Amino acid sequence: LADEQERLKYVVMQEFVRLRKEKGITQDELSKRTGIARPNIARMENGSYNPTIEMMARLADGLDMHLEIKWVSNN
Repeated sequence: LADEQERLKYVVMQEFVRLRKEKGITQDELSKRTGIARPNIARMENGSYNPTIEMMARLADGLDMHLEIKWVSNN
């Protein structure tokens, strides 16, 4: 289970970084847009910080997006 959680965290953060870069937004600009300190964004992106859902929603808003979370059955 721990390995799956780490894999999921990695995938989510990689997707976030891809989207941020695709939109041409720097960590500094995203910090200004969201009020989240740039070092916290950097730590989140490198996997050393686990963001809250609130933080992820603010980051999504800073990217002109919305956050969608789904519960999916394993069956």
